[in-house]
Amino acid sequence: MKRYQIEATRFELDGTESHRVLYTSNGISTARAYLAGFTDASAWKDYDLVNLLDTAHPNDSDLHLIDSKMHPAIDNGATSQSLADFAEVWPDVTSWGGQWKRL
Repeated sequence: MKRYQIEATRFELDGTESHRVLYTSNGISTARAYLAGFTDASAWKDYDLVNLLDTAHPNDSDLHLIDSKMHPAIDNGATSQSLADFAEVWPDVTSWGGQWKRL
């Protein structure tokens, strides 16, 4: 069994999840390279979340999940929402010497 695993997840509207192993490797650098290549490519179209796992550690261990990437559309939405929340709480940060720009 390979130690590092790239697993993709898709979330369905009915609340179910489907998981698929995309890649396995014994080397962390090759697993990281695959993850970077996959998440920079257009391969995202079928998945919502991609995780890099260290299978040498149990699922409930903090060391099991090495890296995690959200689909850009979901991630950007989450980032935009958090910026909107920040704007509601701190509408004017120019008094701090910075400038606030709406995205």
